[in-house]
Amino acid sequence: TADYMAPEQINFDEITLKTDMWSVGVILHILVSGISPFYDDCEQQTRTNVIQGFDFDFENRFDYEEFDYVSDEAKLLIDNLLVKKPISKRFSASQCINDNFIKINLCLGEDGKMNNRTLSSNMRRNLKKLNARKKWRVLGKMVEGMSKLQKNISIKDLQIS
Repeated sequence: TADYMAPEQINFDEITLKTDMWSVGVILHILVSGISPFYDDCEQQTRTNVIQGFDFDFENRFDYEEFDYVSDEAKLLIDNLLVKKPISKRFSASQCINDNFIKINLCLGEDGKMNNRTLSSNMRRNLKKLNARKKWRVLGKMVEGMSKLQKNISIKDLQIS
């Protein structure tokens, strides 16, 4: 969906290895807060939000209660992953794996391999919240669609002859 796409994908610009790192930033944002940074009920507005990046509200990008207990390290990593331009400033995969937030939270050993660990209870709760919100939005769209359909179709149209 558009809320995970990098601006260069939406604009049909050149795609690089760092393009996928934008999506990692969106996923990290969701994991630590439970909210998608660019999502809107309207797909076109979501695309506009992505294209604008945090430019549309940079000062207030973390000014939500969901970020009250999110570490500065996590916020910094999100900022480094959701760099719109120049893309060369966006973190690469190797920069990301060497980031302190990743090292601490993924329990990377000296060999660089991830130790067995599950998501924190906060991250699991945040994913559930996001999924619940999206399900409610889908339900709302279904009801809206059924309402429009109901206005256009009479009971006589539905009877089988």
